[in-house]
Amino acid sequence: MEEKYGTPWVEYNFFGPSKIAESLRKIASHFDETIKENAEKVIAKYQALCDAVIAKYRPRLEGKTVMLYVGGLRPRHVIGAYEDLGMEIVGTGYEFATTTIISARLTM
Repeated sequence: MEEKYGTPWVEYNFFGPSKIAESLRKIASHFDETIKENAEKVIAKYQALCDAVIAKYRPRLEGKTVMLYVGGLRPRHVIGAYEDLGMEIVGTGYEFATTTIISARLTM
């Protein structure tokens, strides 16, 4: 979009508390100080909840090895959520169905 139409393109990630906070800050950076302050308030409002969930699960998951292979959703989007839990990503992959596969499934 940016190259063809001059419309700026930005990517956000709302998987996992660290990436959510990062994305909210990135969005707010395009606006005035009021929006930036409100973004920080939202992040602060939910930080204790996020910390509690991480504290509950991280002890059992920290140091575990993860290989992601997903369909449709790009694995790079969910890596941060695993990292928030102290897990190590060793590889990723994804599969998209082709138009031929989708057409074949619809005719079954």
